[in-house]
Amino acid sequence: MAGGGKKISAASARAHTRKVNQNKSFLPFSGMFKKISLVLLIGFLAWAYKSIQPPPPNICGSPNGPPVTAPRIKLRDGRHLAYKEHGVPKDSAKYKIVYVHGFDSCRHHAVTATNEVAEDLGVYLVSFDRAGYGESDPNPKRTVESTALDIEDLADQLGLGSKFYVIGFSMGGQVIWSCLKYIPHRLAGATLIAPVINYWWPGFPANLSKEAYYQQLPQDQWTLRAAHYTPWLTYWWNTQKWFPASSVASQSPDILSRHDKELMSKFAGRRSNKAQVRSQGEFESLHRDLMIGFGSWEFDPMDLESPFPNNEGSVHLWHGDEDMIVPVTLQRYIAGRLPWIQYHEFSWSCDLNYLFLSGRMFIKIAVVLMVGLLGWAYQATQPPPPNVCGSPNGPLVTSPRIRLSDGRFLAYREKGVSKEEAKYKIILIHGFDNSKDIILPVSQELIEELGIYFLSFDRAGYGESDPNPKRSVKSEVYDVQELADQLQIGPKFYVIGISMGAYPAWSCLKYIPHRQDTLNSSFMSSLSHSSNPV
Repeated sequence: MAGGGKKISAASARAHTRKVNQNKSFLPFSGMFKKISLVLLIGFLAWAYKSIQPPPPNICGSPNGPPVTAPRIKLRDGRHLAYKEHGVPKDSAKYKIVYVHGFDSCRHHAVTATNEVAEDLGVYLVSFDRAGYGESDPNPKRTVESTALDIEDLADQLGLGSKFYVIGFSMGGQVIWSCLKYIPHRLAGATLIAPVINYWWPGFPANLSKEAYYQQLPQDQWTLRAAHYTPWLTYWWNTQKWFPASSVASQSPDILSRHDKELMSKFAGRRSNKAQVRSQGEFESLHRDLMIGFGSWEFDPMDLESPFPNNEGSVHLWHGDEDMIVPVTLQRYIAGRLPWIQYHEFSWSCDLNYLFLSGRMFIKIAVVLMVGLLGWAYQATQPPPPNVCGSPNGPLVTSPRIRLSDGRFLAYREKGVSKEEAKYKIILIHGFDNSKDIILPVSQELIEELGIYFLSFDRAGYGESDPNPKRSVKSEVYDVQELADQLQIGPKFYVIGISMGAYPAWSCLKYIPHRQDTLNSSFMSSLSHSSNPV
């Protein structure tokens, strides 16, 4: 071939042409695969993004939203907070309490006292829906601090005064820690009932919190991991169907202790207002609770100092030793770290969400906590009403009685010679656990010989004399004086006090010395040598 070129056969040329054409034919398929892969990837990412995005909340009072049925206040940031009042009117209340509900609950599930206890103690209690629960607006910016500020707003707008009590149950107990941190100057007292803890609080020893963490059901461990490490996955984790989510949110009986399960049947069907709790959506209520409660806190509760350095108030923490939601070991550690916490431990589970939400558990306990255990003390120390003589079903009146200036009746007994001929007119004041029918250490013969008129009486509340709830050291003196005047024994008389009756005698020397005569020594000697008492 001219030019020294290599000669190519026709067969080789045809083979080369076919190979080039084959390579060109693969190019469209390769490009299409890349496009399909990209589309699939974008579609998957879009699906994944959509699956982790919560739906917008169904806000109360908005078009197509749940109706507003509760009284509400407008908070400083424009949100609305629904509340419910219990007990006596706040204007006449001695104890004003703000109650903070727990996880998957609302204002209707407050621990409230019976009407009788509330009236006796003067208790006013206001419960409220935390942000996103019930009829309170959601708070997308909710923090550990924000609910404490909501409480302060609520107290101010309802006119609860400069100080008030707070009580929190379960996850509501975490809010009480926030109150102790951010508004301690507003608190008169605080109580945490079975408070939920955060396993990532730095004050816990690593081995203790780890051991307690792994006591939870595996599904709850993963729920809290998601809330703490990947809060943006909280909605997806709690709504996906591949793995079991929170046992608390699903109200699984596996989280109940043996005692809890035994009690559940007694409260079955009693839970009300369940639909209202989540009416605005689960994300802004349950899920945000998880993200806030188990996220990274701005402070460690175990670094807190007592809000009552002068013991002008107290903080109480109650927990059950069989609690399967919050291990008791962590509460014991907190109580050990914070000696100003008054820790009370039940002999079995305290965090009975089912029972609490439906049956309003710990009704009397809550009142006790907020009044510095005054509730139980009050019940234990209150005497029964007196069985007044002459009243229906009361003892019969068998003695003569006078009516005192304050309306009470005073029973008396006369002995000796008649007062008209008596030389010595003596009023006897009986002692402890005695009455007007005391035995006199004087014979009848001596009484007549000396001319003695004895007048004894039942002191207030003894025998057949009416009780005197306002009795004082001074009041018994005036009872003596009124008795002397109404029986007309003269401007002056003698008084003898026996045992506990001596203190009214001392009081007579103080308040009515002008009415008393002094018994001479020969008279007293005659009495002391007398026999055959009457």
